[in-house]
Amino acid sequence: MASHARNPWERRFCFTLPFLMRAASATLRVTPWGGGNPDAFRHIILQDLLAVLGGFVGALRVPEKWVPGRLDLLANSHHIMHVVVVYAVYHLHQGAVLDLVWLSGKTSCPLADAQSIL
Repeated sequence: MASHARNPWERRFCFTLPFLMRAASATLRVTPWGGGNPDAFRHIILQDLLAVLGGFVGALRVPEKWVPGRLDLLANSHHIMHVVVVYAVYHLHQGAVLDLVWLSGKTSCPLADAQSIL
């Protein structure tokens, strides 16, 4: 659907439903019917906030809007968006690891404990 959008804002709005689903699942985590490691909730929220921030930076075309022609090859909004989204994926990973350890019933990740010894 995003590939058939006529402008950048329509492409971004194609991701509204998946974002709302993520918001609903994050809300469910804090109810008695939800689950997951409570420490992972911070990573879940940061992941979504960073993804939205990356989308806005890309859509607004900041900073090249302020200094036209000087940021065509480096540090333009597209590059900044990719860096922010990679950082969002880092938080996705951290939250998933905490949830997987929580699901296993162990108190910590054995591999992380082994690496801390080295």
